[in-house]
Amino acid sequence: MSAACPLFGFVVQLRIDDDAAVARLLETLRADLLDGLGLLLIDTEMPRTYIVTGDGFQATDADREAVVAWLAAQPLGRDCTVGALDDVGHAA
Repeated sequence: MSAACPLFGFVVQLRIDDDAAVARLLETLRADLLDGLGLLLIDTEMPRTYIVTGDGFQATDADREAVVAWLAAQPLGRDCTVGALDDVGHAA
């Protein structure tokens, strides 16, 4: 039996208390960036914590940096944390 292939991605955590603002930010992130890169935003069991990974491929450092830059340009971006690229297969 072989080991499972890793699923590379990164975690995005939002420290925003306004549910409507979170929904708008995520919708805009998907439309402006993630969909064009073929990336998925996956809900986790943790509140306002999401996994970003590729749709049929691995996310890369360049994908992570694109998300970091996009969030930095958003008014609520300072209330977000983007984790390191890692094997997120166990969490997805």
